[in-house]
Amino acid sequence: MILRILNGVTSTSFYLGGIAFALIISGYVLEVVLRYFFNAPTSFTSDFTQWFFAAMIMLCIPEVTYRKGHVIISFFLEKMPTDFRSKLERILSFAGFVICIAVCWICLCETMRQYQIDIQTAWNHPIPKWWISVFIPYGMGLTGLQFLSHALKR
Repeated sequence: MILRILNGVTSTSFYLGGIAFALIISGYVLEVVLRYFFNAPTSFTSDFTQWFFAAMIMLCIPEVTYRKGHVIISFFLEKMPTDFRSKLERILSFAGFVICIAVCWICLCETMRQYQIDIQTAWNHPIPKWWISVFIPYGMGLTGLQFLSHALKR
């Protein structure tokens, strides 16, 4: 039950990351058309795409982890006996969980600090910086939980 919820949230995040990617492409197309065909560049496209890029990356990382699509140097693992390899993969997944949760905590503390102090971006149209930073602890926390689910699988 918990694993189904985790995978559902991960899948939903991945689709939201896809929507963010589509919005980035749309923003660039809009900018090119307005700038080069109408000589009327926008002042918000750069800000817009930076925000959605950060969201896209952090929304998609948990799905990559769920699918075991992250970068791994498997040469050493492939040379090991199957039983030992399985145990080592579980240990490495647990280490990934610990690291991701630690990063999540650090980034969450920083996001809260940005919220409390009301730090703004240095963009053409400033927004509170925590609106961007909030995706980092979310993505790292969900990624950590995916690593934990891999570590606990038999």
